[in-house]
Amino acid sequence: MKLVAHERKTEARDDYETPWYLVRDVERILSVKFDLDVCACDKNKKAPRFFSEEDEGLSRTWSCEVAWCNPPYKNWGDWARKA
Repeated sequence: MKLVAHERKTEARDDYETPWYLVRDVERILSVKFDLDVCACDKNKKAPRFFSEEDEGLSRTWSCEVAWCNPPYKNWGDWARKA
């Protein structure tokens, strides 16, 4: 049974988006407004400006006031180090 759960996890999607209510809660708690989503697509962006997969946000300069980042789980550590 544990093996099956592990197999399911490795086949899971890597592009889940953060629900809007959580983004708004973070903005409210921190008294900020995100102006750049560094790891998004037009469908799931959480800020007016965003870097898509094609833009390679990990290699770009994040010049903004406050950035949002929900990175792909397969390399979240790279995104955390960049932040």
